Amino acid sequence: VPAGETFDLIQHRLCDLEGRRIALIEKMLFNTSSYNHTRSKPQHSTEDTLPEGTENQPAHTQPKSGYWTVWIDCDDPSGAGDAEWLSGIQRLGFPVCKKPTDIECRRKYDKMDWKKTNELLQCDIEKGAICNNSEQQDNQCDDYEVRFFCRK
Repeated sequence: VPAGETFDLIQHRLCDLEGRRIALIEKMLFNTSSYNHTRSKPQHSTEDTLPEGTENQPAHTQPKSGYWTVWIDCDDPSGAGDAEWLSGIQRLGFPVCKKPTDIECRRKYDKMDWKKTNELLQCDIEKGAICNNSEQQDNQCDDYEVRFFCRK
């Protein structure tokens, strides 16, 4: 692309929400003279609506002053590892509040709490879930998913 021209870059990403595969499309506008870009609002290309986030919780654990999001998995443990970044999830347009007050992380395939997996993982309210392949005994992270608690 010649200097000074503007072009669109379309990025596709597949995420898993409570077992529903959601294709996200993010359109970015680049200007080659400044290398700055602006992002348009992500578009969810699915006919399914997003679940409320608390429908899988037993009634006695339903929060009264907030809500849990659905379980979200937008990364696979390829490359350097598995990272479910809060900022990335928010940027993709998922219904996650700006400042969650709690986080839960679990292994995707068997729904096991991350603390019981014997893997080194950061499950951090400000960052999300981060697993580095190089820190694991077998040099491979499992696939993780996260959910966040938001106050009303």
